[in-house]
Amino acid sequence: MGKNKYQSVVEFTRSVQTEKTRHVALLIGNGINRYKNELADSWSALLRKSLSDVEIELDWLTPKVLSEISLLQLFDLVANQFEGNENLQRRLKDAVSSRIRSWKPAVQHSLLVNTARKYSAPILTTNFDRTLVLADPEIERAHQIVEGRYKPHYYSREGKYPGWQFPWMCYFSNAKIVSPLDEFAIWHLHGTSEYKRSIRLGLEDYFSMAEKAKGWLYGGSKSLRKSEDSWYGSQSWMEPFFKSTLIIYGLGINREELFIRWLLIKRNAYLKDFDKRGMQSGVDTYYLCNKNELKGKDGRDKELFLNQVGVKIVLASSRRQLYETFPKVHLPKWLNSNLMRRK
Repeated sequence: MGKNKYQSVVEFTRSVQTEKTRHVALLIGNGINRYKNELADSWSALLRKSLSDVEIELDWLTPKVLSEISLLQLFDLVANQFEGNENLQRRLKDAVSSRIRSWKPAVQHSLLVNTARKYSAPILTTNFDRTLVLADPEIERAHQIVEGRYKPHYYSREGKYPGWQFPWMCYFSNAKIVSPLDEFAIWHLHGTSEYKRSIRLGLEDYFSMAEKAKGWLYGGSKSLRKSEDSWYGSQSWMEPFFKSTLIIYGLGINREELFIRWLLIKRNAYLKDFDKRGMQSGVDTYYLCNKNELKGKDGRDKELFLNQVGVKIVLASSRRQLYETFPKVHLPKWLNSNLMRRK
């Protein structure tokens, strides 16, 4: 549906307002935290400071190396250098969590959460921090746990401290939800600082997530492939990720975002399957960004990847339009017109 690239947010909003979309979800990255916020670090700065907090000194990790190295590899290289020292790995995750727990919500967080809550749109985020959760005082912690093989391990003490086994069915909302597709909730894909050890930092962390997701998508009679309505992920963030029109912003989707890129590839394959069966999913994927994000080698790589997995690009004129005007003006227009068409 629609075109593959929109030259402005206004053009995009006018276009999608005429399209009937059953479900809409938002996927948000760290860009929302860094907008007008001097306290919110980039991930490279955050890791560098956290390494200092736990007094890890590495001769080879110079500022130049840190600016060039894959951040996903960094955590595993540190773990490998101190092989067997699981306490050090835990301390590093604790340090990262402690630093971001000081981050506070700003106007861009409140605008997004207020709109999403008003129109019952789920928010998925790759961020570990609680800025989105704290943007609305009525949002409280709640859990939905799927019984069976994917129930968190007994020793995770799920009722209070999910720990390492942070469940994908955990969400934050102002009320208990029944349908992840149709109700507002905030879902943390990579863990949350509330449970320090749940956060995902290294390649091994993300490989384990991909393995788990692969099982939910393809493994057994209750996988998404075999059971559309009652699959393993039907009460998790994977339900809106795969079945909703997805609006992505504040997320780099660069080469470091291996898990998100893998998920987008799988989402594209899932949606293509509808076409093969002569059905229409009625679902699209949109990526909002500034023009500068598509420049240079990394920008061209990003645009090529997005085009290949069916993601439509929407160009914002400024960061203010992206983080303030869009959630305040354009997103409500679209969601409201879509809601009226569904009635």
